[in-house]
Order: sequence, then structure tokens, then C-alpha cells
Amino acid sequence: MKKFKKSKKRLQEGQYGPKEEQKKLSKTFWMGVFIAAIMILSVIGYVWNGGNDTDFEYNGFSLILTEEGFWTMDYNGQDIIFYNHPTEVEYLKMDTDTSNALKNAKMIYATSDPDDLLKEAIGGAEFEIKREIEKKGIYFIYSFTDANEFNRTIMTCDNATPSVPVLYFTHGNTTNISSSNNCIISQADSAFGIRKLRDRLLYAFLGVIE
Repeated sequence: MKKFKKSKKRLQEGQYGPKEEQKKLSKTFWMGVFIAAIMILSVIGYVWNGGNDTDFEYNGFSLILTEEGFWTMDYNGQDIIFYNHPTEVEYLKMDTDTSNALKNAKMIYATSDPDDLLKEAIGGAEFEIKREIEKKGIYFIYSFTDANEFNRTIMTCDNATPSVPVLYFTHGNTTNISSSNNCIISQADSAFGIRKLRDRLLYAFLGVIE
């Protein structure tokens, strides 16, 4: 009878194959455990968030993240739209008097230099602020600090009063909010900064960020 000898390679496969197979099975097992753990944690998170992982609370207010990446908040049955969550703009500090002036305002003037480097972004922010705060019943008036092609009212910080504050947008080296004699100075270093200011001011108007 003819005998067949196993090659060295086949001998090695016969000797080490089971161990390699055990390693593969072990790796598959732990991968399965890992995936199962992720699924369980996801379910827990879903339940924890009330079944909606896009619904977030901040200072007692509920904000919803839309598929488009905006944040919306219900205010007296109407949606207010934001680009940033409150936690992304709360670093823009505002003193208590300024915050209260915005929250309690019945009328406000928004002004800027007609030739400001960020005039397009400022115009967009003013339009959106006007649209949103009018839902709260605040009368918003466009103006400029100097003569302009639109024949808008000329309004500067010198005209601000406790009952009618002035919101002054301007380009600067940093993005921040300051105030002086009922004039709220909103300075930004870019169009992106103007958008941040827009949201921070709206959150103040609505009392979301104190």
C-alpha cells in the first residue's frame, strides 16, 4: 500500500489550525459583545432623551436640532430659528442690565455704519432678529449711524434711552458684546461672528440665556 507523507506546510496547518481558528472565534465573539453594548447604550440614550435624540433642554427651554442643522425653539406656538445652541454662544457675556433691557424691550433701534466692512452680514442679522423678536411683540426699527442711500433714520448710541435701547453692530478685532448708556455694542471680527451675535442677542431677548 502506498503511503502518503504530509508536507511540512500541511503538518503546520494540522498542528496550528485549531489555535488560529480559536483566535478568530474569540475575536468574533468580542466584536459581537462590543456591537451589542453599543446597541444597548443607544437604546438607553434614546429612552433617556424621551425617545427623541434631537431634543435638548437648556435653562428650562426645549430646543430641537433639525435635519438641516438648525436649532428651533417653540415660543408661544411659533418656531424661533437659531444657528447655534445656547452652549455655543453663552461665552459672549452680557451684563444683567443689558440682558434685562433686551428681555423687557418693547421697541429697539438697530444701527450700524452704512459702509461697515460687514454690512451684508449685519443686514442679514438685523433682518432675522427683526423677524424673530416681532413674534414676541417687540417693535424693531432699522437705522444707520450716518446718511445712507436707503434714507433710513440716523441713530447713534447717543440717542439710546432706557425705554428704547439702541443695538449697534460694528466690525472689530474680536467678537463680543458690551454696553454703554443703554447702547448695546455688538462687535464681530467676521460674518461668522455676526451670526454668533445674532443668536446670542436672540437668546437674551427671549430669556433663554440670562
